[in-house]
Amino acid sequence: MRVWSALCIAVGLIIVGCSPGPGERTGSTPSPAEPTSSPAPQPDKVTQSNTGLSIVVRTAESNQFAKVTLERASWKPLGKNELMFTDRKNHKWTELPVEFTEMSFACRAAHDATAELRVEQSGWVFLAIKSTIPMRANKDTFPELTQLAEMIDAGWARHPRFESVSGASHDWHLYRRLCLKGESFSYRMERYTAPIIILRENAGELVVPTPDGWADIRIEGAVYKPIGTGTLMYRDRDQYRWSQVPAGMIGMSFLYGAAQAARVEFEIVKDGWVYMAITERSRNSRPSGDLQDLTPVSKIQADGWVHQPRLGALNGANHRWILFQRMCKAGEEFSYRTERYTAPMIITKP
Repeated sequence: MRVWSALCIAVGLIIVGCSPGPGERTGSTPSPAEPTSSPAPQPDKVTQSNTGLSIVVRTAESNQFAKVTLERASWKPLGKNELMFTDRKNHKWTELPVEFTEMSFACRAAHDATAELRVEQSGWVFLAIKSTIPMRANKDTFPELTQLAEMIDAGWARHPRFESVSGASHDWHLYRRLCLKGESFSYRMERYTAPIIILRENAGELVVPTPDGWADIRIEGAVYKPIGTGTLMYRDRDQYRWSQVPAGMIGMSFLYGAAQAARVEFEIVKDGWVYMAITERSRNSRPSGDLQDLTPVSKIQADGWVHQPRLGALNGANHRWILFQRMCKAGEEFSYRTERYTAPMIITKP
């Protein structure tokens, strides 16, 4: 009897030891936010709060990018037709996902073949690697070459949504990894060109104001309307509607004006947050010809507006819209025209 009791207890311990604990998964596939091969450890969740605001800080499991220290390189805004290297005038970015608007990349000399970085704050890091790089490189000539297979074993995985970018007559495959503070990386994939580090440098965290956290705005003749999928966008056009609105924006209000207003002018009456959206096609606008009064995105950013893609895609009137946010002060005045006809869209409190 004693032997039988001991055997039952032993079997019970084995079953308990093999069973998943609370919150553990069995046989599940990684979530889209996780690297698909050898995921890196998860950094701690960060939370913040501020008076009058509800500040949502995404963890690295979603959209938090790492902060890194570079070697022999400096950050430069990522954009179509931007120069890719410090010493080449003919190598430019040619094709980029719209979601990469206003991200940054590590700009270095074209033949500086090694990419080195040290992670100062945990989060995601993207690496763009030439599509011609083989899985296993020939190390006979350059023993220091990094095997692509080695990177994948170390937790770098192809991005599940954005397969590649283009520039300097090459396609570049996008890899990503959730990196931890204190980690260092040094990669050389070929004789000359280093992998290109991409992240959102100093991105502002997503701020969803509480009811008393929004600014009060004065716009002459302004009419506001709740934003939502299928809602008409302009008072003088029946065919233009919001076709995709992020769930986090449902119920907010937008400036319901004329389709060809071209310019938006407004004054801040009470301190608070303001959202402003411009069409994706206007992100490369520059004063030229008879449009000398166009406002480039660089001017909008210099005025303190922070690009904020974290709410999700905003589409309407056959355009993709880029969202900016700013904490504004009473008495400030703004006037923006980003393209010939379509004015920036002001989005504010419900």
